Amino acid sequence: MISNKIKELRKKNGLTQEELAKETNLSQSNIGMIEGGKRIPGRKTLEILANFFNVTIDYLLEEKEIEEPLG
Repeated sequence: MISNKIKELRKKNGLTQEELAKETNLSQSNIGMIEGGKRIPGRKTLEILANFFNVTIDYLLEEKEIEEPLG
């Protein structure tokens, strides 16, 4: 789910929701609602997050979860 992907990307980058909000000019409540699965991000928000994390919007929308490398 997109909520899990955004949360994982945020954590992998060592950011809190508050820090991500400041970096992207999105509200912390918006990020929290997205990560909690209570809000589906719109196109503009998807663009902001994809650009920030250097991934594609398609990647964010894929159903496949982030896989941790084995080893």
